[in-house]
Amino acid sequence: MRDFFYRLLHFSLYLAPVLVLMCVAVRIFLDHTFRNTVSHFKDMPIVILGDSHPEMALIADSIEGSFNLSLGSERHTENYKKLRVLSDTYALRLVIVGLSYHSFLCPRKKLNSNEIQRRLDFYYKYCFTLYPFIRKEKRQEHMEMFDRSTMREVMLCYELGIPSRNSVAQIKQFLRGYPITALPSTLVAPIPIDWENRIMRHFYEKDTSLREIDYSCIAGVGEIDSFCKEKGYTLILFNAPLPQSYYVHIPLVYKQLTDSVVNALVDNQTTFYLDYTQYPLPDSCFRDGDHTNLYGANIITPLVRDSLRALGLLPTH
Repeated sequence: MRDFFYRLLHFSLYLAPVLVLMCVAVRIFLDHTFRNTVSHFKDMPIVILGDSHPEMALIADSIEGSFNLSLGSERHTENYKKLRVLSDTYALRLVIVGLSYHSFLCPRKKLNSNEIQRRLDFYYKYCFTLYPFIRKEKRQEHMEMFDRSTMREVMLCYELGIPSRNSVAQIKQFLRGYPITALPSTLVAPIPIDWENRIMRHFYEKDTSLREIDYSCIAGVGEIDSFCKEKGYTLILFNAPLPQSYYVHIPLVYKQLTDSVVNALVDNQTTFYLDYTQYPLPDSCFRDGDHTNLYGANIITPLVRDSLRALGLLPTH
């Protein structure tokens, strides 16, 4: 037994330097990657926020002076928090916020294990992505945006280089593509597009009753609008293209809900609405039942850019 513990201690003495070197490498990688990214964004006056729809439909490199910090599953209450963090550091002038017809609906009451895990993964990715913007000024109001265990895990990774299951997944993603923001997928949805499952998941409970309205998300958009007016930012509400088969089966009540929220905010002076939901994209421009792919984004992004130019919000060159 004594010999076993002696060998274990001997092995640990060899393993410890390897672990320390690994932590140092992770910390240097994160510090270098995000320092360059964050400093690169500082000179850009346009930020794109929202969920997976603007994330996949808008290519920031095609809209001069913009960076896309939208994140799949993000809700408008979280968009508002993110905007407040960015406004402390960045000289923003224009804010683009993605809307969708299910933006203002409560999460389904009965989530399966995969849906619960996706939400947990979102909160970690949200914290991991936003941490570089607040790490130098870890004010209490920023720290309270996240639960303690998630923030602790992210801080250990960034500050000490200690990896975890969640952080390893994020680092792999950054190694595969551009950190924080990335190009939309080139995946093409199987034809015909399976829109039925998307409609059921987005707008119905499992007993086929309509989902309830989340008034906090409606308030979140209102807070974004008020904050932009207070700061002198122009706000663009953006609704991404949808397959026609998906669009026509959206319950009318949710279309009317979105229209009423938008109409209450848009003044065509400081707040504008760009609605591309019925833009006639072929099915090959979608990656699934309701998200565009890279081919769709390459069509829609120039249209959005030209609209911004026509409104006098971008240079015409």
